[in-house]
Amino acid sequence: MLKSCYEDLLIIPLKQEIRKNNNNTLDVDLINYELSKEIEATRFLGAGNPSESGSHLLYYFRQINDLDVKYFCDYYAIFQEDQSGNIILKDTTLKRVVFFDDLVGTGRQLNTFIKERIKKIRASLPDLEIQFISLFATYNAFNKINHAESFNEKAKTLFILDETYKAFGRKSRYFANREFPSRSKIKTFSRKYSQLLGCGIRDVHGFGYSQLMLGFSYNTPDNTIPIFWKTGPHFTPIFKRYSKQGSGL
Repeated sequence: MLKSCYEDLLIIPLKQEIRKNNNNTLDVDLINYELSKEIEATRFLGAGNPSESGSHLLYYFRQINDLDVKYFCDYYAIFQEDQSGNIILKDTTLKRVVFFDDLVGTGRQLNTFIKERIKKIRASLPDLEIQFISLFATYNAFNKINHAESFNEKAKTLFILDETYKAFGRKSRYFANREFPSRSKIKTFSRKYSQLLGCGIRDVHGFGYSQLMLGFSYNTPDNTIPIFWKTGPHFTPIFKRYSKQGSGL
């Protein structure tokens, strides 16, 4: 998926743009030459905190796509802010920055973390392309982060999780057989046990009522139904989730 994410969401659109700007050329050497210049002017960075899953995955993203480490930076390696609050590019040859994440579940956390930064960048550097790519995004979250004040239609995802991926939704793909198992009974079961495990009423079916049934080898998102990952004194979940708050200190 990391290969497809890079090729489908970034490289193919760049090649299409190069061809368009060169009279729809089919000259492979020219296309590859121009593409190499575009990649040279691109930087990738994690959409969230450097210790979170998006940044973690960039390590494998770089490896599987055989990219140089110089294309990967944190925010402060790319930008600096002057005394007047203007954002300045440290490398003026850059044309675009590409934020990356594995999953956009509600879009709330991503917008909170990055919205003000994007606003400042656009005000100071209107010609800089600001893009976002992810492996997964729910339909509603994808629309939210593509709002004009966020990524403004420059966000792309490899796989959109529509309403059918909400476990207990009316269009749920997990309850295609309307008679058995009972969707309402399993929803009640999930809610009760999530509450027993300490989940607030708003998050008994996943953060932001996401109702997802999704996990990764390195972590389980809190948008997933809590009975899959929430630990308790007498309960061991089948999937591991590493809390952002932690308890090591």
